[in-house]
Amino acid sequence: MKAICNTSPIIGLSIIGRLDLLWELFDIYIPQEVYNEVVKQGSEQAIGKQELRDAVAKGLIKVHEVKDQGFVVKSYGRLH
Repeated sequence: MKAICNTSPIIGLSIIGRLDLLWELFDIYIPQEVYNEVVKQGSEQAIGKQELRDAVAKGLIKVHEVKDQGFVVKSYGRLH
């Protein structure tokens, strides 16, 4: 089953060392902005940063560039 993930589960599961639950249960996709928020911001030791990098490099989590920005604007605050 495919699922789109935001930042919170990535950080939360990384805290407890179980990011693997995401790809064990789902075929995981994240928007490029989620990747940027976790990996490109904050310190090198930020929670979830290395875990997400590794998962993407191994193909366990796929990064998707959202092309329909109008949809993003209309959906903001409605998707969880």
